[in-house]
Amino acid sequence: ADLRVIESVADLQKGEYAIAFRISSDGDFHYVKRNRMGLWTHKRGASPTIRIMRKAEVFSSAWCDRYEGRIVLFAKKSS
Repeated sequence: ADLRVIESVADLQKGEYAIAFRISSDGDFHYVKRNRMGLWTHKRGASPTIRIMRKAEVFSSAWCDRYEGRIVLFAKKSS
């Protein structure tokens, strides 16, 4: 109930943040989160480091040279 599919970040409502999700050709998945300041961040696998992903990279043809599936955007209610 606190997660919905959206077409663009312009569809976000007050109290929501965006999540972009995509899969790789082998079925692995990855997501990035857009914070209140508009920065996209992500964390890869077992790595403890959260990194910033530029907006241009978020909407590029692939993430991390691996995730090339269709991008699905979600709106998530902040807790």
